[in-house]
Amino acid sequence: MGDVMKGTLNVAGLLTNVYARSNRSNSSEQIVVLFFLHGRGENADSVDSTARAAFAWVDEKWATSSKRSLAPPRDFIVVTFVRDFLGAG
Repeated sequence: MGDVMKGTLNVAGLLTNVYARSNRSNSSEQIVVLFFLHGRGENADSVDSTARAAFAWVDEKWATSSKRSLAPPRDFIVVTFVRDFLGAG
């Protein structure tokens, strides 16, 4: 369903990694966003593989959904925070 791409964005001074599919639509339709927080002592790089795996999980759920014929899935984005809220790392 498209490669997962990662970009880093500054949101009000907070660096975030934003993961999205390369083939996501450019429409104004609603999207689904997963905000993924890393644990204490970890960083955004340590959860990169988990953030990317979320896309495979969504694909699997869609493929096995009984509602699959109703509508295509919404665009899906994962956001991780590069630094913790106290700026300690």
